[in-house]
Order: sequence, then C-alpha cells, then structure tokens
Amino acid sequence: MRIHKLGAALVGVVAVLALTTGTPASEAAAPDRPTEAAAPAQPDSGSPAPDARHSERVVPGTTGAEVQKTLPAEVTRRFSELNASRHLGSVGVHEDAPSGPASSAPALSATDATTNAISPWTGESHVAWGVFPTGGTMRGAQATHSVNLSIQVGDDTVYAPTLDPSAVSCIEMTTIYNGGTIWVGAWDWCAASPGWAKYTVVDSAFLDTYTKKVNGRPSYSVQDFQTNATTNEWTSYLYNYDTHEWELYFRSANTSKLSNSGGGWDMMEAYTNYDPATGEGQYCAGTKGAVFQTTGLKYQSSFGGGWAAATTANSKVATTVKSSELGCSDLSYAVLTANSGFSLTNQKNPTGPISNSAGMCVDNQLGNTANGNPIQLYWCNDTNSQQWTLQLNGTIMAENKCMAVKGGGTANGTLVELYDCDGSGGQNWQARTDGTIYNPQSGKCLDGTANYTTALTQLQISSCTTAVNQRWNIPT
Repeated sequence: MRIHKLGAALVGVVAVLALTTGTPASEAAAPDRPTEAAAPAQPDSGSPAPDARHSERVVPGTTGAEVQKTLPAEVTRRFSELNASRHLGSVGVHEDAPSGPASSAPALSATDATTNAISPWTGESHVAWGVFPTGGTMRGAQATHSVNLSIQVGDDTVYAPTLDPSAVSCIEMTTIYNGGTIWVGAWDWCAASPGWAKYTVVDSAFLDTYTKKVNGRPSYSVQDFQTNATTNEWTSYLYNYDTHEWELYFRSANTSKLSNSGGGWDMMEAYTNYDPATGEGQYCAGTKGAVFQTTGLKYQSSFGGGWAAATTANSKVATTVKSSELGCSDLSYAVLTANSGFSLTNQKNPTGPISNSAGMCVDNQLGNTANGNPIQLYWCNDTNSQQWTLQLNGTIMAENKCMAVKGGGTANGTLVELYDCDGSGGQNWQARTDGTIYNPQSGKCLDGTANYTTALTQLQISSCTTAVNQRWNIPT
C-alpha cells in the first residue's frame, strides 16, 4: 500500500479509519462479470491459469463488524495512517513513481548497500520502490505469494506483500504479519470509510486448501480485477488447489478513495520500531531466515482482456533496494524472473576475503572507490578493500560498490574493476562448486592470469578452464 499517494486531502491522517461498509461478497451483483470457464484448469508451477473457473463459492473469513472487533487495532492503524515522518519502507511493484512529500524519507538507490550502517530513528518513514507497468492503468493483477509460518514480528506489523492493481481499483489484498499471527486480508478503498473488509487466518485449513509448495515454500495465489466497468466493481479471488478453481474472496464497487495511487504490487511494507539492542527494526530479529517470495505476477491491461506476465518489455524495475531502508541490514532482494518473480530474504550474506591457492587475495587497489578502480591480487591483509560480500542477487560487493567486467565486455582478457552497482550483466557472478567464479553474460570465469602469485596483478575474465588461476576460496 503506497499511502504516500493518498493525496492532499488525507495529509496528516493518523487516526483509525472506520470499518468498511462495502457490499458483502455473496450479495453483490455484477451484470457484466466474466462468465465461468467450462472446466477447471490445472495450476502450472504454482501460478494458476488466470481464466480457470471462477466460482461464487466464498473463501471462509471474518467480515462485517467482527473485523473491527477481532483484528488488532495496530493492524488497521498502521495500514491507514499517513505520516510524513519515518515509516520504514516498501519494496515491490507500483504503477507510477512515488508522489507526495519526500520529507525525511531516505533516497532510494540501485545499490543493495547491506554494509551501510542503519541510523537510529523514531516513529516511522515510508519509501516506495519497485516494478511498475508501462502500459497505462491496469484492470487486474494476479500473483502467487509465499507465507512464512514461523516468524515473529513482535509489536511491529509487516504487510508482505500487498496487491493493488491500479489507481481505480477498490480492493487491496495483502498478507499481514503481526505478533505471531498471519492473515490474508482485503482492504476496501471504495467504501465510504476505507478499511479492512475481510480477513482470513492462515491456519492449517487455509494451508491445506489454498496453498501449494512453490520453490519449497507454501504459497497462495490471488487475483484482483475489475468485474463491472460501469459501476467500477472489483472482485478478488483466491485459488483453491483442491478444486482447481478461483474462489470468491471479496467484492466492492464505487470510486476508489486512493485517488492519487497508481496501484501495483509491493513485496514488503514494514512498520517497525527501532531496537537499540540490535540497531535495527524490531521485526528483523524475528524474521531471520525468512524468504518472502512472489512468482507469476501478471496484469490485465483492459477490462475483460487477456492477461500478460510482467516482463522487461511491459514494466520497469529498479535493480535493487537498500536493505537499510527497511531497517534490516541482512535483507537481500533478488529478481527470480524479470519482472514477474521476486524474493526478499532475511539472512546474512557471506562476507570476507576471496583468496587463491597462492595466498593472494582479491583486492580493491589502494581502497580507491572511484569507478574504474582496478581489482587486483594483493597480499591478504584483512582490510576493507578485501572484504567482499556475495549478494543473493549475484553481485559481489566491496566498499559499497560492485565487482564489474569493464564495459560489460565478453572477450577473453577483459579487465575487472570496481564500479557503481547497476544490475548489469557485467556485475553478475556465480560461485561454482569447482571453485570458479562465473560471469553468465560473457560465459567466462574470473581469472588471476598466469601471474596469479604476483601482487598488483589486475584480474580479468577468460574462458573457464578450472586451472589454478581460476579457482578461488570464497567467504561462507
């Protein structure tokens, strides 16, 4: 949810919004709702077919006045408040660039600067980042979201992820983590007073019916699209993996009160308090080892039209996001499939020297952080110039910059240098079991040359041979 887009009319609102009065899912009418398919479609790799049968059978959950009575007030307050100072950020997908006051929100960068210290804060701050469609206002979105069953976020509230297809959509679907409980919830932006309209506890019954393992993680699939263009009715569905059909979750119609939003998809929004004992957000310690994963992100660009996967051709994405902006230094972001699959992992990335059999270490020459500075071999000395972090997104970083093939070259003998992290193929590396460090773009390996025993030898890329000058000891 990109609350900074609520518009000038809502600036300064921090009170709890009233419970939605939207139409119950089972009672709403939609004269031009798409017809049901003749037969159920089987899911594919966890991402169901968008046009699989849509059932009017309703996903169980809490609705009406019981929502306000039973859902923690903090979950509502955090989702609805607009506070210009300090809410710790979001990563994911949204349709347009962030709008509204920049105030004290930290600037975003294409660098995943996990080595940056996190400054203490009070209260909250909100920044937005992500992939956004380039084809105009979307009329629907679909994604498959993992759920983390054992994390504890204490007094913090984490929405990971949220799905809000467009500027006119009525429903925002999200996974909510608060304390040790997980819910899937629908927020109604078209209600007279926007608020939570329905939630479902992620328990064993939910897991048995609405999830399947995707990359080893229980994941549910959600669809949220416009079902009546005349009344601006929107309907959200969850996929039932037992019956292989989409089941109705919630339906609402009217004009969205989120008038200044481009909509879209955010992988995580963390409303977190500073923990002086750890120097991070409180939720960070309780989510160690967690992986927040989304696959199969699709968009429907016109009412009743076809669905298309989010790709580099129809959407844009920032390369990475600073972990420090989420108040958790070990968070690492990775693109699984551009631009329809992402993961956010809370685990420490391996950091330390990269050495060879001659006892030489990979070294940023003289600790110079200027772009183009040579990366060389040098006697191991445990300085910052030899502390390399292997990021989950494939980059290898030292001193907040990336190891890069010069000019993105692919020829044998192309030199290796330090450069601003930009997500290019020349900065993507794979540490392989044979000890080589492989650059997929060039199909070449990191090479210490025939002078691999000599200090000041600049590294290069060469055809992979597994020779001693291409074998490295990496941090674990």
